[in-house]
Amino acid sequence: MWTKAETFPLLDEGVRGRLRAVRLASRLSTPQSGHAPAAPPLRAECSRFPAQVPCTPTVVYSDGPDGVRFTPGVTAFPATIATAATFNEPLAYAKGAAQAAEAFDKGKNVLLAPGLASGRTPLSGRTPEYLGEDPLLTGLIAAAGTRGIQSKPVLAALKHYVANEQELDRQTSSSNADERTLRRLYDLPFEIAVKRGAPESVMCSYNQINHVYACENERLNKVLKDDIGFDASNTHNFGSTRRVTKCGSCSG
Repeated sequence: MWTKAETFPLLDEGVRGRLRAVRLASRLSTPQSGHAPAAPPLRAECSRFPAQVPCTPTVVYSDGPDGVRFTPGVTAFPATIATAATFNEPLAYAKGAAQAAEAFDKGKNVLLAPGLASGRTPLSGRTPEYLGEDPLLTGLIAAAGTRGIQSKPVLAALKHYVANEQELDRQTSSSNADERTLRRLYDLPFEIAVKRGAPESVMCSYNQINHVYACENERLNKVLKDDIGFDASNTHNFGSTRRVTKCGSCSG
């Protein structure tokens, strides 16, 4: 006969949270592990994952680079690019903590933030939501913001991994670059943010990387997890999962 901890892994307070998550993942069926909500409406207040197995919490996501999006009674913070322009890590931490406090008060437990993209062209469409083209500055400010968010009972999801540099045709376009460029310009901010900020999630992007979709790309395992050392969960951008069996992050 199974104990409560064996039946409901998340309730076993005798082990660390990540080990509980691993045990829970091992109990999920393929349809459960591959389930994702439909892409929310453009102005949706949040997106919810329903509990799929007994005693798992409902996860409530909110977009969040500049605040808790499309939610009444919250602060419209300065644009993320303005935070980067201050070169002020304590300020980035304070902003993250303030955003997370408002998110938690509004019943949300994951902020899809900070946003990392180079903004090398103003035509990318969302440059104000990101931290600019300097990979070192972006990584440091993102790490500080991540620590601030997670100082509250809210998780941070760094986004969007990786080379997500345009909004036009973002679900079909391919960001093509050699390995040196990818590592030094596009992976590096995530590496710094992961190592210094310890985010609980990284969101993979809609675009392809060298003609392989980001959310089923081997970079999720070989670079993000193995080389950079990210050991938490990958969040797939909503509607980006095409083939579970090809999913690059299905290992954890």
